[in-house]
Amino acid sequence: MERRTLGFVVGIAAFVLLDLAVWPLVDARGLLDLMLLAVVAVAGRTRPGLAALTGFVLGVLRDAAVPDAFGASALAFAVVGYGVSRLSAGAFEERVAATAAVLAIARLVADVLYVLLAGRLHGTDLLLHLIWWAPLGAIVTTGVGLVVLRLLPPPADRRRGGR
Repeated sequence: MERRTLGFVVGIAAFVLLDLAVWPLVDARGLLDLMLLAVVAVAGRTRPGLAALTGFVLGVLRDAAVPDAFGASALAFAVVGYGVSRLSAGAFEERVAATAAVLAIARLVADVLYVLLAGRLHGTDLLLHLIWWAPLGAIVTTGVGLVVLRLLPPPADRRRGGR
């Protein structure tokens, strides 16, 4: 395995471990989504099918921690992974504005899909989440994501699939 690839895999594993093990201990109302950053990072470097599969697997890992909404994160992350990979063609990491737009839209789509699929919020709670917490989470995740995605090693080849 190439050194860049190994560094990338270690970085993604760190996102997943932090999201599953450490982040739940911090009561931040889910503003920073490290698992979503992992999905977007992988989606920006792979083909849509693999990006959707990665999103699905990471979503299942997250759903395992919240069994009453099992499947909601898996579907939301699969959709985001596929969409980011399909629309961005990996070039979004080259421009800060494009990276910010992709991260913000990905977070909003994932959050709205999760909330609607989980079915736990209704009425004013749902409205408050959609107009306040979802955009706030998108802003926080985008801000941190701009820094964190720069720390990951660049792909060996910017073209799709790396070969």
